[in-house]
Amino acid sequence: MSKNKNKQRGFTFVEMLVSVSLVAVVIVSATQLFTRILRVNRKARAIIQTKQTGDQALRIMADKIRNASQITSTCEAGGSSSNSLDFQHQDGEATVNYSLECDSGLILTQDSEPKNLIGADVTLDCGTALFNCTASQFGPQIVAISFSLSKDDNPALNFSTTVSLRNY
Repeated sequence: MSKNKNKQRGFTFVEMLVSVSLVAVVIVSATQLFTRILRVNRKARAIIQTKQTGDQALRIMADKIRNASQITSTCEAGGSSSNSLDFQHQDGEATVNYSLECDSGLILTQDSEPKNLIGADVTLDCGTALFNCTASQFGPQIVAISFSLSKDDNPALNFSTTVSLRNY
């Protein structure tokens, strides 16, 4: 009977140290994975928001230009590029101006009152922002719109389209 009294139950110090170390490694790995997932998710949301903002701005500009009665900015046969575009509204009276503002990083429209077509959290990249207007002798004036937008530290997304006037 004295043999059973000397046997102690429980874990040794080494066993406890190994199990605590394994649990610590699992927790640190899970934390790093969770942090990486959050970072990727935040970046994906920023890219999606930038894409939606750029598509909306491009759609608004293209629709108004397409329905314009005429381009009043310089529009030459070989094409002329500028960071602003003036055109006559389809009613023939109001003049509309679109301006790709490099200083403020905004896309502004001057219809009845100045309005920014992109959110304050998205920035216009000035290196690619321009309107290219091409006149045709026998057809409508054609306007190519191109610009890039970025948000936070994400790479810039490029947006471009070509619009021809319906009312020429």
